[in-house]
Amino acid sequence: MNKFLRLACIVILALALAITILRAKASSGSAASKPQVLVEAMIVQARGKFLEDLGCASYVPNQQVTIPLAKLLWLLADPNNAKVLASAKLKTPPGQTGTITTGEKLKYLVKKDDGSFEQKTTEMPIGTMLKVTPTIDTDGNILLAFKFVHCTVVEPPREIDSETGLPVGEPVIGLTVTDNARTLLKPADPMIAAGSSTPDAQRLILIRAEILK
Repeated sequence: MNKFLRLACIVILALALAITILRAKASSGSAASKPQVLVEAMIVQARGKFLEDLGCASYVPNQQVTIPLAKLLWLLADPNNAKVLASAKLKTPPGQTGTITTGEKLKYLVKKDDGSFEQKTTEMPIGTMLKVTPTIDTDGNILLAFKFVHCTVVEPPREIDSETGLPVGEPVIGLTVTDNARTLLKPADPMIAAGSSTPDAQRLILIRAEILK
């Protein structure tokens, strides 16, 4: 009887150990297979009627405007309508922040007291930086908490060095900051996340997101 009890205990312990190992593998596998969110950002320079052709009467900064992807691609196919200035993608797990940066820091010259020049660069890239943190709710909707920083040179340089071709003097920088959160449904059409307009042209920052299994 004692031998039988010992054998039964060994079998039970072995089964418990096997179940524990299987559960650990299953949990690690599910953690490894957590979905990621693909975020795409696009900067578009468009003619004045671009928004109207997309079906948007006007655009108010920081206002959510969702546009049909098929119509956008059709309009972008014609260079007379618009051109893509920059585009970038990132993949990030829900809850983690990813960064997309387009553009580069600008070099310029500063004249020193002895008459020579010192080369410097701007602190920020001249272009657009996007920081985005996606989360997924129980219904499969994507919530994007994002921050756009758009940096431009607002005044042309007054002097260009003939030897290096670099501007002399620190450039005058203008910043456009959009710090907001938007909900994108899956699958998401692009959304106008930020932009500026003039009577003849529009510069729009489009963003879309997709859950990757």
